[in-house]
Amino acid sequence: MEDDSLNPDGHEIHVDEESLRGKLTIDVLSFSASDLHTLCVCSLVRQYLTNGSIDDEGSCAFRRSVIKMVRSCFMKEGVLYHKRRGIVREVADTYAAHKQALQFTHNGAYHHGVKGTFTILAAHFWFPLMDKLVCRHIAQCVTCQ
Repeated sequence: MEDDSLNPDGHEIHVDEESLRGKLTIDVLSFSASDLHTLCVCSLVRQYLTNGSIDDEGSCAFRRSVIKMVRSCFMKEGVLYHKRRGIVREVADTYAAHKQALQFTHNGAYHHGVKGTFTILAAHFWFPLMDKLVCRHIAQCVTCQ
């Protein structure tokens, strides 16, 4: 059974990435139900800030989680930002945005591993579970293996 937890929208997977499934030489952190909940909450922040609605399927706890995350986010010229401790970073709130941000920063770090990629990523972007997603991205990087 394939792990599509990071690809809930069903985007096409690159051939190289598909060939690496199940063949990684390092352990990659798995996602808990709480982690997946947090990623789903983040994906709804833009919708809530744009039109005030949440597709929460009746879950009050889910709605509260979105509203809590919204408190630290804002929209400017169609871009979603997260502000914490006076630091403002762009939010990568979809699977495609995560992937694009990770590719941009990992290649920009010249494949210098988790620490270099995370440092560059955190300077420009914010999204939940960045550490786990960086580890997974590097584990799938053909150049780094």
